[in-house]
Amino acid sequence: MDRNDWVEDLPEGCPPNDAYKPTDLVVYRVVSEFPPRESDFLSHKALHPERAYIPECEYRAVSVCDNIEHAKSLLYLPSIRKKGGEFIVKLILLRGSGVIKPGKDDKSHINWWRRKCFDPIQASTLMA
Repeated sequence: MDRNDWVEDLPEGCPPNDAYKPTDLVVYRVVSEFPPRESDFLSHKALHPERAYIPECEYRAVSVCDNIEHAKSLLYLPSIRKKGGEFIVKLILLRGSGVIKPGKDDKSHINWWRRKCFDPIQASTLMA
């Protein structure tokens, strides 16, 4: 994919070579309102550029969960509550939505590098 295909400017070697295109993958994301806003689908880097506590490439991914129960548990985290996370949306990631890679430690967490051509707001369905 071209460097201009991504929502964010990504560093060299990002997304990683072992990231792959999803095929009708159901994922969940905590958002602040429904319908969600573009800011509900930004990376940690875009939201908090000063907090680089994970590798830069992962820092520029959007975090999603492949398990609704895990997404529900996030609603109780102080950091999520502080930013107004009250709703869970379901998305179906198609091949053209970008690429994904499962998180290392949390088996339900997925790093998602978004392509510009995919509109997560239109693809969102309210779950909770």
